[in-house]
Amino acid sequence: MHCLPQPTWPWSLKSPRHRWVATSASNYPIYASHGIEEYWIADIDRETLVVHRQPRGKTYVEVSQYSGDASIAPLAAPQEVVAVRDIFN
Repeated sequence: MHCLPQPTWPWSLKSPRHRWVATSASNYPIYASHGIEEYWIADIDRETLVVHRQPRGKTYVEVSQYSGDASIAPLAAPQEVVAVRDIFN
């Protein structure tokens, strides 16, 4: 049996200025297919948080973008509300 570690809060940084970014955003099929409930991508150039939730097969049903004064909490720790602006400051 092949098992992947299940992080409680997976997320990646995305920036076109960095080569490694092209692969970081493409990890979501792996996370979705292994049942990772939530995957966050922080787009540092646009100061936007892209949140993938509700895995189904190799994709996520819910994909939302947050920026500016928006706040969000990870599903694994709903009491840990994060202001998007604080992530980029």
